[in-house]
Amino acid sequence: MTVLKNKQITVLDLDFTTLASQTFSANQNYTIGGYTWTKINTANETTAATLNSNGLTFVPVSATDYVTATRTLPGLLLPFQQIIPGFRGDMGVRVWAYNSANNAAANFDNAVMAVENSAITYSYGMIRGFTSGGQGSAVRLSVNNALASGQINDLFTLGTTNNVMVLEIPSITGSHWRSFRGAFAGNNWPRMEELTQHSSYTLTGTVATTAVTPQSLCVLLGAVRAASGTALTVRFARLRIDLLL
Repeated sequence: MTVLKNKQITVLDLDFTTLASQTFSANQNYTIGGYTWTKINTANETTAATLNSNGLTFVPVSATDYVTATRTLPGLLLPFQQIIPGFRGDMGVRVWAYNSANNAAANFDNAVMAVENSAITYSYGMIRGFTSGGQGSAVRLSVNNALASGQINDLFTLGTTNNVMVLEIPSITGSHWRSFRGAFAGNNWPRMEELTQHSSYTLTGTVATTAVTPQSLCVLLGAVRAASGTALTVRFARLRIDLLL
């Protein structure tokens, strides 16, 4: 049975554009907004990720990816237990990201927002840019380095009417999620009723959970680039996390 939760507490609403400038030039921990984030795959960047008044920016090299057993994207990880003490895998979250800049030019050039276990052995991934079929977004669940869900594409032209990515997971170690897109306007997140639902997916069978520990669960922000000739710049201006009750 799928249990849908209709109440939430916003436990994080981080405006990257208001934070002190930083350059993330090594695979190590950094303090962002009072929380400890971990940088990964720094070698796979054209220029090191930065934080300034424009937001959090990633410029990946060509042929980076985030799918099945491949996790070569430059990114930053934020553990849930820093935000929600006592966080467990059976808890539900809704993660929002304002993707304020994205010049994706070819299939598989994407901004990436994911909920994962500090690896891709258990990952709910959402991408925005170019999917396998053109501009838009897609979501997928990877378990033990294989796609458990397939990839669900949502095709649309990138623009200000769809620059908010939302991934809702009623129970991280469960088998159901919903994804949405919306518009960030007037320095405000869209209301839930203003969002366009992209997908609502329930897996059949049992989802493997042996790779999941509460300490490992985190939010990932990053970017991937296919072998396109255009340098990809992905920027996140804001991140929000709701705890679903």
